[in-house]
Amino acid sequence: MFQRYTLAAAEMNSVIYATGGYDGSKYLQYAIGGYDGNSMFSSVEIYDPRRNSWRMGYPMSFPRGYASTVTLGDNLFVIGGLQSHEKILDTVEVYSVSSGWSVPGFSSIGKRSLASAAVV
Repeated sequence: MFQRYTLAAAEMNSVIYATGGYDGSKYLQYAIGGYDGNSMFSSVEIYDPRRNSWRMGYPMSFPRGYASTVTLGDNLFVIGGLQSHEKILDTVEVYSVSSGWSVPGFSSIGKRSLASAAVV
């Protein structure tokens, strides 16, 4: 396990997935959006544990790094994040396998990045 901060984490099927982050000297690989030291990304990588392989998914509507992610039912929520070096987002995007990415009619309470989210 890496020591890291600014990571994204989500639980699904009793497994906690931690992705990306910064370990003090380099940025670790992100699976949802992220920042490589120069640019923010909207890319989505999907890990299938049954096949032990990664594949590219549909990108988010907004490039962002330092966002929170959480799963609820069959939906993945991406909350807030940093769109550029100076623009912190309050947007929420939702991914559903049946309908892809959407931006619901609500936003987070305030702009935030470097935050965590959890559903219990």
